Amino acid sequence: MEIIGWVGMSNILIGFFMVQRNRWAGDGYQYNAVNFFGSVLLIAYSIHTGSMPFVALNAVWFLVSIRGLYVAHQKSLVKTKK
Repeated sequence: MEIIGWVGMSNILIGFFMVQRNRWAGDGYQYNAVNFFGSVLLIAYSIHTGSMPFVALNAVWFLVSIRGLYVAHQKSLVKTKK
């Protein structure tokens, strides 16, 4: 089960690194997708370990990334209509 925590943490750190290096946009699809998957994995891992503060933290991260994916999707729709 620990591998799930490592993979989730890696997803979030990769997203952070890519934004810091100006490879991905902070409001882009890629960044929000890796945050979404990373937070889902970290929620599962936090539940498994019984760490409720980290469940809450990653639930918020999850919700923010869902919103980010929605906004990125809406932006892509506007670009395709032009």
